[in-house]
Amino acid sequence: MKLKDFKPQSKLVTKSTRVDKPKFPVIDAHNHLGEPFGGGWDQKPLSKLLDLLDEAKSFYIKTLMPHTRPLDAIKARVYLKQGRLSKAEEWVNKQGLSVEDELVYFREFEHIILAQVLLAEYQNTRDEGIILKALRLLERLLKAAEDGKRLGSGLQILVTQVLAYQAKGDTSSAYASVERTLTLAQPEGYFRIFVDEANPCDHCSWGFEGQSKGNRPATSMNCRGM
Repeated sequence: MKLKDFKPQSKLVTKSTRVDKPKFPVIDAHNHLGEPFGGGWDQKPLSKLLDLLDEAKSFYIKTLMPHTRPLDAIKARVYLKQGRLSKAEEWVNKQGLSVEDELVYFREFEHIILAQVLLAEYQNTRDEGIILKALRLLERLLKAAEDGKRLGSGLQILVTQVLAYQAKGDTSSAYASVERTLTLAQPEGYFRIFVDEANPCDHCSWGFEGQSKGNRPATSMNCRGM
């Protein structure tokens, strides 16, 4: 028998079980918060999401695998969305996070949230030292993500970098980060991350409307239409 003619048929017969809903409450807080996959969480108050995160935490079973997206870090991110900066700062202090930390993969998400907390602090105080700390941390995080070939993390870091540069008023650097982000995101079809991070593309489209050198208008168009 030739290899191309070898087509074995499975004879395994086993019971199938239809699962209509999870045994425990689970939230994919990274994406898919809207219908039909996430229960319409993009339309519900953030306070209800916090309650469900607390409920999910009570069911969490610790394993030997590192937990790379701790629920408390996700809650800190929700606090920032609510404008409750002090609560997010409490989380930073409780975790002992610092911009000088050694960067390791299993705490990468927490350090990204730290950078977002620093950005929120800068927007409140306009302290130049704070935004410079955030940008340095983001550069280090980006290099670590690129070295580890973690595209998803890299995009999240770049989008946060765009917001940081824009808050600082550094339009040129913000635009360069937008171009870099889109170049990486488009081939893989990433979209949700742009919406999750306060829709930075909206800022970029009006912020760079007047820049029309080379292929830049196409980049701005892609930014709106992804």
